Amino acid sequence: MSLGKTYGLDAKDIRPLVVGLGGCVASDAITVRGERVGFMYREPANNSSDSGWQFMSGRESQEFADDASNFGVFDVNTIANYDPDIIPFLGAPVGSSFTRDPLSGPLRPDEVATPPASERRNLTRAWSMELEPSFQGRVAEGSLQLLDPGPPTRTIWVSTWESPPAVPEGPLADVRSHANPAAIERFDEAGADPTEHRFATWYPETVEGRNQWGLYAYTFRSEGYVQAAFIVDDPAALGWALDAWRSLRYRAPD
Repeated sequence: MSLGKTYGLDAKDIRPLVVGLGGCVASDAITVRGERVGFMYREPANNSSDSGWQFMSGRESQEFADDASNFGVFDVNTIANYDPDIIPFLGAPVGSSFTRDPLSGPLRPDEVATPPASERRNLTRAWSMELEPSFQGRVAEGSLQLLDPGPPTRTIWVSTWESPPAVPEGPLADVRSHANPAAIERFDEAGADPTEHRFATWYPETVEGRNQWGLYAYTFRSEGYVQAAFIVDDPAALGWALDAWRSLRYRAPD
């Protein structure tokens, strides 16, 4: 009970379905009246704890929608408990919207938000990666740092070793054996080239009091290997981090 409202779910009923996505705004039509999410859209976040997501049933009258007291701020995970149908779409970028059509059917995208165009950027004479123009690079602490100030903030740290390791399988085996046991996900996969293999771990961490997520990734080839860290504020950015990592390409210097 809050401000005279009786919500459909008690705190004890909330399961951890999509933990860590941040806050959102949802209509009382969903949380009080028990209607399904009929319309969801993502706006730019107001702060680091805001996901930008807004949820409505799609049946609100204009008078209802004009009254701010008919809406509340919740963790995205709470709304996912009211309607799990939203979960597959929570990684969609800012500008995305989805409507239930018809209201008793599945949620469908209204239009696909166009991501910023990426371009292939040279990291060294041999290695390159697909990145948006918003990323700015500098050398810091002996590694290449690529920063997109956002929002959301995205940082990539890259270190390369172009001389062949004595035994190519050795570094990969060592990285596997020392992988963070707290990792939420592990990626152990063949690369774009027959001589290439990729390994990465994904997990949340707190650095200097700041909560963040990191994809710590390695790309091994017979010619050498790349160690890269993709640091983000939003766990929904995992898809972007994987795409950027997998876009790494090696070309022998002229």
